[in-house]
Amino acid sequence: LSGPQAFDKNEINSIQSTEGLLEKIIKQAKHIFLRSRSIQLQLNIGVEQVRVVHRDGRVIMLSHQEQELQDFLLSQMSQHQVHAVQQLAKVMGWQVLSFSNHVGLGPIESIGNASAITVASPSGDYAISVRNGPESGSKIMVQFPRNQCKDLPKSDVLQDSKWSHLRGPFKEVQWNKMEGRNFVYKMELLMSALSPCLL
Repeated sequence: LSGPQAFDKNEINSIQSTEGLLEKIIKQAKHIFLRSRSIQLQLNIGVEQVRVVHRDGRVIMLSHQEQELQDFLLSQMSQHQVHAVQQLAKVMGWQVLSFSNHVGLGPIESIGNASAITVASPSGDYAISVRNGPESGSKIMVQFPRNQCKDLPKSDVLQDSKWSHLRGPFKEVQWNKMEGRNFVYKMELLMSALSPCLL
């Protein structure tokens, strides 16, 4: 339009300031795409209550008490970290052995439930078990191959050498001393250290 109509600079700027149909469609598609990827839950904050809508459609009603919302978000964060380990295991070729959002063992959480996951390395030599509670925090355990555990008692039952391929007992990782900026970076570093080099 600007060429045949001989619009001046002000007229061209006024046309460009209005959003076209294509721009509206692109914005809406970006919004839908981001919503489907990064939003696990939606908070609708009202006057007397907070309505939480999960990605899977579940709806939870919370009161206006700040502590109730804080407890709920801590519980969600705890579950999110265990889900992050699950996704990281898929990316790094580890196998998920067990997964639970509601662990019935260990210390009882006064806020929500603890979540847990156990993953095995691609070679099957190592296993990592993660228990994450909103109140108790993270507890990470590593299971080494039996032949690397020197403190295991000798057994008369396990005579055949094939049993040496079984994994030994779990040992706790000192998580606060691990390098890494956050939980996912630390877990990725731990999994990388226990994965065989494929060069």
